[in-house]
Amino acid sequence: MRNESQENQLNMKANLLIIIFSLIVGKVYCQDAKETQISIGHIEKIYSDHLQQERELYVHLPQSYSKKKEKKYPVVYLLDGESHFDYVSSMIKQLSAVNRNNVVPEMIVIGIKNINRWYDLTPEKDPFFNIETGNSVKFADFIEFEVMPYINKKYRTKGGNTIIGHSLGGLFVIHTMINSPELFDNYLSIDPTLWWLSNKYLHLYLEKFDKIDYTNKKLYFAIANGLVPGTDIHSIRNDTTQASYHMRSMLTFKDDFHKQSMNKLSIATKFYENETHGSLPLIATYDALRFFFSKQKEEQ
Repeated sequence: MRNESQENQLNMKANLLIIIFSLIVGKVYCQDAKETQISIGHIEKIYSDHLQQERELYVHLPQSYSKKKEKKYPVVYLLDGESHFDYVSSMIKQLSAVNRNNVVPEMIVIGIKNINRWYDLTPEKDPFFNIETGNSVKFADFIEFEVMPYINKKYRTKGGNTIIGHSLGGLFVIHTMINSPELFDNYLSIDPTLWWLSNKYLHLYLEKFDKIDYTNKKLYFAIANGLVPGTDIHSIRNDTTQASYHMRSMLTFKDDFHKQSMNKLSIATKFYENETHGSLPLIATYDALRFFFSKQKEEQ
């Protein structure tokens, strides 16, 4: 008969075997889970001398990037990357590679993560807001002199850059198009806050707009409906309430730049009467990509 000591030893061995088995199964499970992860990109960190801080970049590379070693790609620079990177990267992949699609070219997508978007994306401090604002000059320098050279050096790029911004990001897109038109070929401004500083910059932009040569440049300008769903543009124009102020600022800009014919900018605008400020980015990005690359054929 086994004594108590032998029983304890057997129990310890049994427990040890159970623990080892659990660890093995857990490791195999984790390996399987890791192998089946879906990844659309990765994060890189870059220190900015202009901003005096470290920033994160979300990077999506095209499906063919690792296979076609000599191929170069256009780049999409995406403001508010933490909010829009996933669906923009997936949309571009779908339109450029999935099911042999060739609607747009394969592109590198760079999402720029925000730390303080009110500060980075506005051109001047607005005393109406009790928060930090008005740092877009330095943020623009960060993109032009640090982010873009970094991406061009590390990855196979070929120009033909696109910038996408929503809300305050849309304001930054227009600001960049006016002040540094050479940086990008395609500008997507989604429901921009052109009312900033009581429309001060709206009027400054319009004064400069017709004096700039936009040969081979494109702008897609998307406007959401901030009123009751289905409200038409005529009703918005005639509305005098604060609720429509944001939209009326955009319509003023839209009306004026459509009158310009000397700067050669290719423009598409659309009022989305059934989309809100928050729901607009996805569908507007899709429409803009179709507009930007409607005549472009990807290399086979």
